[in-house]
Amino acid sequence: MTDPVADSVAGLLQSLGENRLAWDGDRLLARVLDCTLAQLRAFPERVVDTERLSQWRALVDRRAAGEPYAYLVGEQEFWSLTLAVGPGVLIPRGDSELLVEAALARIDSRVSGWVADVGTGSANLALALASERPRLTLLGIEASAPALAWAKLNCRRHRLKNICLIRARGLATIPERSLQALISNPPYIVEGDPDLDPATLRFEPSSALFAAESGLSLLRELAIEGLRVLKPGGWLLLEHGWTQGAAVLELLRSHGYGECRTLLDLASRPRVTLGQRQS
Repeated sequence: MTDPVADSVAGLLQSLGENRLAWDGDRLLARVLDCTLAQLRAFPERVVDTERLSQWRALVDRRAAGEPYAYLVGEQEFWSLTLAVGPGVLIPRGDSELLVEAALARIDSRVSGWVADVGTGSANLALALASERPRLTLLGIEASAPALAWAKLNCRRHRLKNICLIRARGLATIPERSLQALISNPPYIVEGDPDLDPATLRFEPSSALFAAESGLSLLRELAIEGLRVLKPGGWLLLEHGWTQGAAVLELLRSHGYGECRTLLDLASRPRVTLGQRQS
């Protein structure tokens, strides 16, 4: 047993001040003490022992240096799923849930068949759809070995039988007219984008962030390949940057997709564009 030190929960949290680090410091301390936030705040007089104090301070220092909270704790919530994440894989964002919602609205629960998720990363999109549409088989495609390792871990964790993963870049191995839908949150950020969070650039994999041609190169590839691999009536659903909605909408229309539209995220910004392969 370590000897207790004169550091109470209240004192530690007060030392963080009133900023974003304070909120993350609360959550990190709760994890170190193996309790909920409610329990943490209900007993502010609790003294933290030396070993756990050292653990907490190390985590707070890493967070203060910009390391993402999800990497520190090794997980991220997405679509009510707890996903394992860490260096080498993009952290799922809440904005991507719009892509799941759009796919569910267009794929009837009675439909069976294959849906591909290109650039699956942590497999967040594929797992969310697999959990909601058990008749479908989700194919997660990922070129990055580190990211694919995280995807495999998440598939084992959630034990869904209707998902499989392959390491590949793009859709070259997918047969013609074989997919009910094709979804993707591909890299779409332009190098040097001033709006990019420096912490994202420093810690998350650049291969999951950046694309050429004003960020549209991979989106264009998917639009072209979608015409080959989608069944007639199949849907192409793409996440993109909030300034790219008009460009992606025109891209899909110019390649002959029908029912094209762009959906807005919770901040009323263009986030997902979709279209349907015609017969």
